[in-house]
Amino acid sequence: MRIGIISDVHGNYSALSTVLEQMGPIDALWCLGDLVGYGPQPNECVEAVAAFPHLCIPGNHDWGTIGRLERLSFNRDARALLEWTEDALTPTNRQFLEQLPVRQAAKAANITLVHASPRDPMWEYLLDIFDAAECFPLFTSRYCFVGHTHVPLIFQYVEGIVKAHIPEPGETINLDFSPYKKDDGTEDVRMIINPGSVGQPRDGDPRAAYMILEILDSVGDEAETGQETVPATLTLRRALYPIEETQQIMRGYGFPPRLISRLELGI
Repeated sequence: MRIGIISDVHGNYSALSTVLEQMGPIDALWCLGDLVGYGPQPNECVEAVAAFPHLCIPGNHDWGTIGRLERLSFNRDARALLEWTEDALTPTNRQFLEQLPVRQAAKAANITLVHASPRDPMWEYLLDIFDAAECFPLFTSRYCFVGHTHVPLIFQYVEGIVKAHIPEPGETINLDFSPYKKDDGTEDVRMIINPGSVGQPRDGDPRAAYMILEILDSVGDEAETGQETVPATLTLRRALYPIEETQQIMRGYGFPPRLISRLELGI
């Protein structure tokens, strides 16, 4: 099984369509929230995700758009775009956002999907090991995928110690879906994983970020790395998309200049 994992599309259909094309054939698409907000093509983005077999959760901009979060909690530019997006959304696409569950489980509950963090699904920015350490007790799966920060980042937890790892594009990480609690009472590695942002990266790299999860289809299959059987692999990828296309549409709608210029800077 081959799964595309995306987050924080933010109405940037030029970025999303480039990512989907670069992914190639996938069996499912997982979206970690913020399909809309900031960007000029919210309907196209919602419809593109809805067309796949998918798991999707809402982000703070999704909820801000449909009125489930107080808009005064957002900065001025973001608030203006929430109002614009609310007017732009079709009733069908609004209903899609309204029906999204805040948290999803996948792969026999070995994976948790939540937008910001297990502690605060809408607002917490997981960027340091101290906050991450406090979040690991708040989910029971081996892996938790999050978005919200727009930065690719992996936190690893082993026996009470948390380390942070910034994955490089093309880097592949082995995942194991066996129980992480061992017979001797110790625990194997657990992870909180952020694939970065499709529509508005903020790590200084303006290319769209996403991940590909490849899982063995059956127990009898084998994937070998040395002498170890690898049930699944996770790879970070980046896609160069036509940023100017999105910027041109944003200018046509009179969007704030700051939101337009930041796309080419990756900030």
